[in-house]
Amino acid sequence: MLSFDTEMTNSQARQSFDLIVKDLSINRLMPVLILNTDGEVAFDKFHGFFYTQLSEDGRPSKIFRHQLGTLHSEDALIYEEQNPDFSVSVSNTLSGDFIQITIRSLFHP
Repeated sequence: MLSFDTEMTNSQARQSFDLIVKDLSINRLMPVLILNTDGEVAFDKFHGFFYTQLSEDGRPSKIFRHQLGTLHSEDALIYEEQNPDFSVSVSNTLSGDFIQITIRSLFHP
């Protein structure tokens, strides 16, 4: 599987990405379009992937899991950072055996 994104800039000049997934084994786009993400994706070994969704202020604040073959509306919320001073990201470990969620402070002295 391969994910790619299209960059979007809204009226408040906030950058977001819309995710698209392609199955490389059959060279076809999957019927998946996930809007308003930060472009980060981590695939799991069970035909699903994790992605980060942006809050209304453009901050990566939620991690969801999408199972391929299901509707986007059925995606499971895995983690939500409600503190506006922090953002979240998702990635695979180097081994590919685990998914990691990173929480970062947005504080700039």
